[in-house]
Amino acid sequence: MSFQYDQYLECHRFNVRRGYEWLCENLPEIAEVFGSDCRKIFANEYIDDYNRSISFCREKSNLERWAENEVAIACRREKPDRKDGEWDYGCACYESALKAFSSLCEDGHSGFSIGLTKAILNRLINNKPLLPIENTDDVWIDISDMSGLKGEERNYQCKRMSSLFKCVYADGTIKYRDVDRYHGVNINNLNEPYHSEMIATVMDELYPITMPYMPADRAFKIYTEDFLVDPAKGDYDTVGILYTITPSMEKVAINRYFKEAPNGLAEIDETEYKERKEAAKARMVATNGSK
Repeated sequence: MSFQYDQYLECHRFNVRRGYEWLCENLPEIAEVFGSDCRKIFANEYIDDYNRSISFCREKSNLERWAENEVAIACRREKPDRKDGEWDYGCACYESALKAFSSLCEDGHSGFSIGLTKAILNRLINNKPLLPIENTDDVWIDISDMSGLKGEERNYQCKRMSSLFKCVYADGTIKYRDVDRYHGVNINNLNEPYHSEMIATVMDELYPITMPYMPADRAFKIYTEDFLVDPAKGDYDTVGILYTITPSMEKVAINRYFKEAPNGLAEIDETEYKERKEAAKARMVATNGSK
């Protein structure tokens, strides 16, 4: 009886020990993650009902209190009758900016590091890459089937910067265009910048994109003038591209002139441009005098 009982106890201890070891063993996929059966105890998800952000536990700085007050003033001006919990588009923008500002304050920036962080954040907000773009296959997507070819064999769009395109021609020539690089400004209507194929063509000749390409923080501003000589030709039939303000804030004269032709715009010299301008003025004087 004693022998049988001893065997039972030994078998029982073995099963208990084996069961315990089995409970301690990680699943095969967990052992693969850790590289071995390291018997680590962990959880896939942690929930703490009493969890509280560290930002609520620290004292706000004078700068943060100042920012909160400024946003509160702006929101009262934006929506004077706003009720608690009521959503307002303008106030939501102010409050979103305050969240971003508070987050930066929590990081404990110095005057130097906040400047660097601001520059990085501004580029991200403006969809500008943080590092130069290089002409490698992995950054381009072929859009030839949807873009419409204009003399080139293939068109590509940059994955890192959607405004950047690459055109490949039959002779092997490669040209790049950033459609956000140039903003046209009519000197007689400064508040409405515009995009123009003519401006982009002229500026690409003067400032071609090369690789690696690091887009500037500012766009080129190209100042133009247009007027109408022949009233049968719509709003204008003559255009002057006068000068540009570069991203480095340098003023550079361009002085390229164009007139309407059967197949688009044809380039003319400055003498003809001035003659057409005088003719347009005379037409306007005659038109106003006849009223």
